[in-house]
Amino acid sequence: MFIIAYPVDNEFLRNDLVWLAQQTPKFRQLHDLLQVVCADARVQLAVRHDLAPASRAAAKPGAPALPANVTVCLAVTRRLMGWSYRTTMSELSVNAGWRWVCQLYLQPVPNFRTIQNREAQLTPKTIRLINQVVVLLGQRLGVTRAEKLRVDGSVTETNIHYPTDSSLLDDSARVLSRLVRQARDLVPPGSAADQAWFRDRHRQAHHLARAISRWARSKAKNTGKSSLKLYGQLLAVVETLVTQVAEIQPRLASLSDVVAGGLNEMFDHYLPLVQQVVNQTRKRVIESLSVAASDKVVSLFEPHTAIICRGKPKDTEFGRKIWYGEVDGGLISEYRLLVGNPDEASICSPACSITASCLANCPRKSAAIEAFTRPAMKRKRGPWACAG
Repeated sequence: MFIIAYPVDNEFLRNDLVWLAQQTPKFRQLHDLLQVVCADARVQLAVRHDLAPASRAAAKPGAPALPANVTVCLAVTRRLMGWSYRTTMSELSVNAGWRWVCQLYLQPVPNFRTIQNREAQLTPKTIRLINQVVVLLGQRLGVTRAEKLRVDGSVTETNIHYPTDSSLLDDSARVLSRLVRQARDLVPPGSAADQAWFRDRHRQAHHLARAISRWARSKAKNTGKSSLKLYGQLLAVVETLVTQVAEIQPRLASLSDVVAGGLNEMFDHYLPLVQQVVNQTRKRVIESLSVAASDKVVSLFEPHTAIICRGKPKDTEFGRKIWYGEVDGGLISEYRLLVGNPDEASICSPACSITASCLANCPRKSAAIEAFTRPAMKRKRGPWACAG
């Protein structure tokens, strides 16, 4: 059942620990800010749409869910403090100040998985709206005059191992072999010949990948020929697994079983990625052709990861590029998650326009790093001139 907020608990507010928290600037300021955010009609409608959409039964009578206001307060507090979901649950359990800030009062502390699941339902559009409300509030209170804007880009690296062709093929064999083992429990082979379709080939692929790695570090002669031979064998192993999956999927589709359906969805998710890894390895290693960075897969588990080169001491980074704008007063007024590795100079002017549309007035000065002040950028100078 969807509920907006817990009723204010006067018994909780009379507690001495809560009184002390109310005198602490950190708790008082954050509490007042969250009260304004949760009272905003646009935020209420957006959160209501995210947590209880019309297509689901969340708004119907039943067990009460974590209130919308508590969900928003927990999401903001957790991100602001840099806590994990487990740490958030622990802090709420022992700290009356955070209970007051998050409007939890004397209610039971939600499990960390509940906090995670509820926060995951908040869409990026809603999070952006909350940030916009905070910036406008800061402008009204005089925290910022929004006359100056600084724009910049940064990279957040994804948690992946360094991608090599052999390691990606090894990951492909490991994932497909694991799913094939699970499929064998649902559709057991009917004969000895049928067992070949359910063979686990990960160990064979792993040995070949390690052999390639050893040859790559070796200083012996003719390492290139040996590596090519091993790569050919490793590609053959992975392609055999792809053939096995093509045989197994129709059998899973014939079952009216939820587990079989979920397993088929996993196959549908990983097979295109595995096929792309096979194709790019064949082009790069066997055919000695170059593959564009935008066309490469560097992780099966974080497929959105991009190859980013920014001319920094660390030549190549693997992750996502983030673009943000900061107004005077230290408030982040605009942020975006960019796709691939776009040229940041082409984003400067649009970023200024987007920030201006979110503020009550237009910033009069904007600043960026020297890399943005290129001839192409200078030709666009106008009211949004970027100064290095």
